[in-house]
This record gives sequence, structure tokens and C-alpha cells, in this order.
Amino acid sequence: SAGTDAYLNLGNALYEQGRYAEALDATRVAVEQRPEYAKAHFNLGAILNVLGRSEEAETHLRRALALNPQDVDAHFSLGAALYKQGRYAEALEATRVAIERDPDFFKAHFNLGAILDALGRFEEAETHLRRAIVLNPQDVDAFRKLIEVLTPQGRYEEAIDLTVQAVALAPASPQAIELHCLMGQTAQENGQLEVATEHYMRALEIDPHYAKAIRRLAHLRSEQQRYDEALELFQRLIDIDPSDAVAHGNMGIVLFYLGRSNEALQSFDQALFLNPNLETARANRETLLEVIEGNRQ
Repeated sequence: SAGTDAYLNLGNALYEQGRYAEALDATRVAVEQRPEYAKAHFNLGAILNVLGRSEEAETHLRRALALNPQDVDAHFSLGAALYKQGRYAEALEATRVAIERDPDFFKAHFNLGAILDALGRFEEAETHLRRAIVLNPQDVDAFRKLIEVLTPQGRYEEAIDLTVQAVALAPASPQAIELHCLMGQTAQENGQLEVATEHYMRALEIDPHYAKAIRRLAHLRSEQQRYDEALELFQRLIDIDPSDAVAHGNMGIVLFYLGRSNEALQSFDQALFLNPNLETARANRETLLEVIEGNRQ
């Protein structure tokens, strides 16, 4: 009926604007008015998915498929809802159906790659993620997911090549920062500390306040025993977020290595003031007190 479609269209318009709670209300009215309308159930399921209510989404998507088994998008969205619930085998089935019906469905290949990755089936995951990149070469997320699949297999060179390609798509984007961080971590785990440094620096060129990159670089400098630089970086973290207990604790360690015991003690105290459950800071503080005691005797 015209009234039902009006509610459905309103729901769509609100959804497009990212006003999901309102979209949900409008679409619910459409479902209540026409309980046998597959499209209304599908839309409701899609909105619930975005809101993270994947079990409710599943109910409406299964209803949509019962009413219209040919709906490729409903198979895909059902797969997404099941994936979010950690039901990977079922998610796999639903997403495969979507790809069988529409072999060039970019998002379905992307999701299938993520599901296969979660199942530890890396080769198959790689196949679908590469297909996703062919179908949509501008999508940074597909590159990122493929990098995440290749890295644990020790395929660092390929991962680094992909990072370069992905960053080139959106050089100053939040995704580029994430990718630089990911590659820094990969290189660091692989013992390539200079390459790691370069990626963290690149991330910080884009966003000087990106805490994850500052933290990683600070730990890297500590590993290299470049304590003055590490200290400066931990201080930057604390400037950004004075309530960062872990940063205060790490700063204490660096100050201790620099022979600045009293300041180290203050850092540990501050860390424990902010988070009394920070066991590492507590243990380090006790060790420091023993060292100070030993020096006095």
C-alpha cells in the first residue's frame, strides 16, 4: 500500500543520513502494516545489523528470505548478521549463496574473505579478498583485510607492497594512518626496526596526535635503548591524555633506565593513582624501591 511504502521510503531516507534509530522506527511501522512484505523485513534487518543488534536482524532477514528466497542482498545481510554473532560456518553458507547469485558482489567477496580468515582458511580468504580488490580497487578496507591475512603467514614483502598501494589511494585518510601503524607493527615483529620506524613516523606526519603510533614508536625506542626519545614520546602520550595510566607506568621504566629514580617513582605513583589495578606499575615500583634501598646501604 501507499502508506507502507511511504514509511519504507522515510526509513530509507533516514538510513542514508545515518539516523538509524529513527529509520528503525519508521521501518517497523511498515513491517507492522504489511507483515508479509519481504522488502520491509529486509530493510529492518539491515538497520538492526548496523545498530549491532544482529540476533534481531537475523530474525527479520530470515523472514525476508522465506518471503523472497531470490533476494541476494538478504542472503548477504544474513551472512553479516551471523558473522557478527561468531557463527562463522553459517555465515559462510549465507554469503556463498549471495556470491553464487551475483559473482561480482564486491561486499560479499570482502565479507567471505573475513569469514574464511576467522575460520583460519587463509588461502581461500586471500582468493576472495583479491577478488574484492579487483572488483573495487579504490576500497582501502579490502587492502587492509588482505594485509591482515598475509601478515601472520610471514608474507611481509607482499603485505608491504599492498600497504604502499592502499596508502596511495587515500594518502592522508584515517585508513592510511591505520595502515602505516599495521605495517609498522608487522615490520617490528619481523625485526625490521628501521622500516617500522618509518611507518610510525609517516602515520604521525598525517596525524601528530595519533596515540597508537606514538605508543608503538615509544616502545620501539625503548627496545633500541634510545631512552631519551622514548621519554619524549611517552610524555607526548601523557600530554594528549593525562589520565593514561599505562603511559605513566612506561615513562617510569624509561626514567629508571635513565637513572632518574625519583622521577621514576613519581611516574609509578601517578600510574597507580590513576589505575590501582596496574600490576606492572606496582611490581616496577617495588623493584625500584629495592634498588634505591640497596644503593643507600
